[in-house]
Amino acid sequence: MIQYLSKYKFFPKDKRPSLCGHCLRGGKGFYLDWNDKIYASCSYKHLEKIKERVIKKENLTITIQVNPDSVSQVLDNFKDTYIEFSKKNNTYVFHEWPRNDRQSFFQKFVAYYLSYEEKLANEGL
Repeated sequence: MIQYLSKYKFFPKDKRPSLCGHCLRGGKGFYLDWNDKIYASCSYKHLEKIKERVIKKENLTITIQVNPDSVSQVLDNFKDTYIEFSKKNNTYVFHEWPRNDRQSFFQKFVAYYLSYEEKLANEGL
């Protein structure tokens, strides 16, 4: 088991989880490498709770529900990004874009959505 308490790049960028494995808030640079699986955490306290859970092999019982209002909010502010990608690929037909552009588009969308949801979680609706 390897435990990291830093934001330095110990894992490949495309393998680092975004959410805390305990509370599902944004991960803040705490990582646990256990049996070739990487867990992110928002705090050292939650990193310890994740460690306890994975040692006992308990499953996470939290499920995520998508907030339709947040999706709508992100879509309203994401139109420029969609147009930018469409112009770059000379088509507005999403499935005709190269895979890497579709992936980048979704990565940005999910990042905006999760950032907006974290803001709502911190400040309330």
